[in-house]
Amino acid sequence: MGYYKKQITEGYTKDQIEENIDFFIEQQIIAQNIEDEKEILSSCCGYEPMGELHYDNESKEVEMVGLCSKCKDHADFEEV
Repeated sequence: MGYYKKQITEGYTKDQIEENIDFFIEQQIIAQNIEDEKEILSSCCGYEPMGELHYDNESKEVEMVGLCSKCKDHADFEEV
């Protein structure tokens, strides 16, 4: 089931929107970025991290490492 998405320009007159169009465009971009955020899950159990993630700079690829909230063991984390 979907949810109601409030329009950013709701409650403003046409003149107010035209005067502040840059502001409304910026707010729309921010709202879209929030919706596009991906979830970060552990590679072992598929659960969220417990605490903060750290980046493994020694490997050739940047990897996120932290504690899995399910098994409480160190694991790699991926964006999904």
